[in-house]
Amino acid sequence: MLKNKKLGKKKPPALLLPSFQALELDSNNEKGLFRRGEARLAVNDFELARADFQKVLQLYPSNKAAKAQLQIAQLKIRQQHEREKKMYANMFQRLADKEGKPEADAGCKEEADMKEKQNGVEEKTDVDIEI
Repeated sequence: MLKNKKLGKKKPPALLLPSFQALELDSNNEKGLFRRGEARLAVNDFELARADFQKVLQLYPSNKAAKAQLQIAQLKIRQQHEREKKMYANMFQRLADKEGKPEADAGCKEEADMKEKQNGVEEKTDVDIEI
């Protein structure tokens, strides 16, 4: 498994380079696929990490480490979907709230205008009666 120290010293593409080089030579290299999956997992590229771990398990079904990493990748994907779902739900709720407020404000303004007109009419009526 990749250590956090490596992540701090190297940029994500540098982490992926050795595994890509190994996979150029042999696209079914167990260790190359596994390491690339770990690197992708470390840089939050969960979908591609899952694909790498699934391919390792297709080729080498007895790889317990790949099974464990696949479960972690799937968990991370679910968590990411939940965060996105909440974020978008909140975003749409805020938009709906913003759209609702101007209408409510406009409705209140119209009511205030109507009251002013009514007051003006009443005052004029009082003036008309006094003459």
